[in-house]
Amino acid sequence: MTNSTRPEDGGSVFGRVPDCETCARPLGWLLLALWVFNVADLMLTSQAVSSGLAAESNRVMAYFLHAGLLQAALFKLGVVSAGVGLLWLLRRYRVTLIATAGLATVFGLVVLLQVVHLWQVTTF
Repeated sequence: MTNSTRPEDGGSVFGRVPDCETCARPLGWLLLALWVFNVADLMLTSQAVSSGLAAESNRVMAYFLHAGLLQAALFKLGVVSAGVGLLWLLRRYRVTLIATAGLATVFGLVVLLQVVHLWQVTTF
């Protein structure tokens, strides 16, 4: 018995996951975490920018934040929701689970850094 790495057998990182049910649940939770982290990022960034503690370095988001929180939220959450939907459609591929775990980790760390930074700036 050999361990196949052919994509059609699901053995490749880019291949289909043989049992999609086992990956769908963790992927769903990771996608939810990614969406929640993006909402937290938006709220923390908005708070920091509006209080003068930080400046938005992303020109697109800076434009929308200048236009208003509602416009920024509609844009950011629209883009994030579209991305989450696309990742869900690609759930049968193992690389989707790996990429989503990486994205959720990065955005979780971004939110953590924002919280620490705002806490340090406002308490010291």
